[in-house]
Amino acid sequence: MGRLSNIGLIFYRPSAVAASVNEKPAWLVPVIVVLILGFVAVYASYQYNVEYQKQVFEKMQRDRGTSLDPESLFKVTPAKRVYGGAIGGLSMVLAVLVGAAILHGLALVVGGKSIFRKVFCFYAYAWIIPAAGGLAKLPLVLAKKNIDVRSSLAALTPGVAFDSPLGVMLNSADLFYIWMLVVTAVGYSILTGLGTKKSTAIVIGLYILFVVFSVSMTVVRSKVTG
Repeated sequence: MGRLSNIGLIFYRPSAVAASVNEKPAWLVPVIVVLILGFVAVYASYQYNVEYQKQVFEKMQRDRGTSLDPESLFKVTPAKRVYGGAIGGLSMVLAVLVGAAILHGLALVVGGKSIFRKVFCFYAYAWIIPAAGGLAKLPLVLAKKNIDVRSSLAALTPGVAFDSPLGVMLNSADLFYIWMLVVTAVGYSILTGLGTKKSTAIVIGLYILFVVFSVSMTVVRSKVTG
């Protein structure tokens, strides 16, 4: 099975991708795809990300009575857009690397058979799903001129700020991330031999811990920024 065909198959036949990776864990193609998708999504929406940061900064100034000029701090330039896109893509690749390392380590701890390169390769394919999700939401971001585009439970609560603790928690139930979790559990089970139940428990458990951490950081940030 070709590595390029795995890009499409990961969305609906993760077991076939896992079998391909088990035979030949060539990770470069999925990593490049994730990097490119992340770059494009952030690069194209960079202006609206900056506008959101500017609004947060202005609110902090009003609360604290300071008067720095936000225009000079948040000026959008082509170089900054490229830099922001690069950071967006590299952040996704870093998430793949860290997540794969944790999954690999846990598999060994609980008695599974794991080879890091295989887990990393498959997890990179799985990350194509949320990366593609970011690209799919891009037309709405550009049409609304706002980065607050929701494909999660947060869509049911439009009055809740997406960057509030509740908003972050609701946004964790994002369609594309849930899709990725299902796909990851299937591939993880095949690659490690842990079985469906144990693999699913590990994958979901790790994601819950990540959500708890994200919400906690949001609470801390809200206290700092007011």
